[in-house]
Amino acid sequence: MQKKWFLLMTVVFCITVSLVFFFLQTKQKPEAPTQNLPYYASNEIKVESQDYIDTYINWQFNEIDDKAWTANFNFREPFWSDLKKCLNDQENLGCWQNLQKNYFPTYGLVKIKEDLLNLRNYPLVSLTDNIEFSDFQIDLENGKGSFNIIFPEGFKNNEKAKFGFGTTQINTAQANPFDVEKTNICRSPNKIHVAWKYSSTNIGYANSSDGITWMQNTSFHVNSSGSGERVYEPTIDCQGNNITVVIPVNVANDLVVMISGDEGETWKRYTPIVNGVIRYLASV
Repeated sequence: MQKKWFLLMTVVFCITVSLVFFFLQTKQKPEAPTQNLPYYASNEIKVESQDYIDTYINWQFNEIDDKAWTANFNFREPFWSDLKKCLNDQENLGCWQNLQKNYFPTYGLVKIKEDLLNLRNYPLVSLTDNIEFSDFQIDLENGKGSFNIIFPEGFKNNEKAKFGFGTTQINTAQANPFDVEKTNICRSPNKIHVAWKYSSTNIGYANSSDGITWMQNTSFHVNSSGSGERVYEPTIDCQGNNITVVIPVNVANDLVVMISGDEGETWKRYTPIVNGVIRYLASV
């Protein structure tokens, strides 16, 4: 009787242990929270703050190349229509008083009138060394204007300037050289390979045999001067000694492919697709 009881308890114990083990093995682990990685699709000039007159101005910044941008601005409605009435009838005190009451109640009338009559001399002030301005134009008939922002040392992070009568402040944000949806690093038998967007016109490439010392080329692919070509984030792939880098560019939506058969020692350039690449789908 005791032997049967012992055997029964042994069977129950084994079954219980098996069920517990099975439950622990099959229990779904909670998913790690998704991290929102900071990523810019391209370089960016951001408006950090606006007040006074510039509260009623819209801005648009367009990249020309790595050293130059165009800034376009226009006055918002109904502010522009009200201002234009005063500009066309400058001696009408009531017009200026209504402008002050409706838009600038905390500013003095003399200052408001003086600044608004001086829009052709709209101030542009650099707050860091690597910003200059050129070709300022303003159309007071239509309430819009433009000028160029120049970065003599190339576009960099955290370059600051202020526009207007001390009112609009901008800051720069450089593009993430890596695309979180693409492969920018891979490994061949003897080397580690990395490709990235170095600037709006250049693709960089580097390799290392130990991960400590690197051979780097920031002009791995570069546009011809004045062509208007801009590059997008590359994708890299390693298959044995064969390394492939795929680079979408915006000249006729071409796709450039760089191929090496000797782990990055030498490269050949191909353009297998022209006039029809959708950059976000280009990958190896």
